[in-house]
Amino acid sequence: MTYFGSTDSGGDGITRGMDTVLQSFGGGVDDGNGKMLLNTPQNIAAIQFMRTVVAKGYVPAIDFVGNFQEETAFNNGSAASLPTGLDGYLFLNPLTSPAGKKYSKGTQDDFLDAVAAGDIYLSPFFSAVAGQKPGCSVAGTGLSIPVGAKNLDGAHAYINWLMSSQENASFVAGLGGFPAVSTSLSDPLFSAPYYTQAKQVLTEETCKPWYGTLKNPAAAEPIAMNVMYMLIKQNPTADIATALTAAQNEYNASN
Repeated sequence: MTYFGSTDSGGDGITRGMDTVLQSFGGGVDDGNGKMLLNTPQNIAAIQFMRTVVAKGYVPAIDFVGNFQEETAFNNGSAASLPTGLDGYLFLNPLTSPAGKKYSKGTQDDFLDAVAAGDIYLSPFFSAVAGQKPGCSVAGTGLSIPVGAKNLDGAHAYINWLMSSQENASFVAGLGGFPAVSTSLSDPLFSAPYYTQAKQVLTEETCKPWYGTLKNPAAAEPIAMNVMYMLIKQNPTADIATALTAAQNEYNASN
């Protein structure tokens, strides 16, 4: 497996692979009431799992370098799986499948072609809790009108146009996601094997925002990811509970 294991991009790794792992062990980063809560049995089990995966060499060292270099391990076929956002396929090119077949257009079509050919497929993450669906993170792209905007009618007209079925389908497909407008799902863009598999995966997972009830996700990201990185990569013998408690206290002291 390859995953975003570094502290790069302000701790963005917590929104990808690590959040998926935490949720799949029944964990998360908040207490449900706006405070960070990392020191839980579920999170400790998730970190112990990742320590084992790394120690056994099932995760390439490049995962901890940053600058999205973890993607290269999937691109060249040296890692068989990559838990990340659906939009990740936009950057997975050129591509060599785990079986060795090369896709070299150098565009997002490489991944789409590999899925259509059956050389790569999408699947949900595992669940470590009996009877519980695997977890995954969900994020949205939205539009806003700034205070003091001079052309409110034009802004409303643009948003209404973009949220029409056909335009919304085109916009969302370009981002690699799924439309909020349900009628857009009937657009031919979403009939490709990639989207067919993605829709099935989403029914098999329970997806929610990684930050839960935290009010300051931007501040929470580096704190959470820094301690995960330290415990998994930098100091895999450190006491997990102690480090998690210190990290959550750091966030809660000012948020």
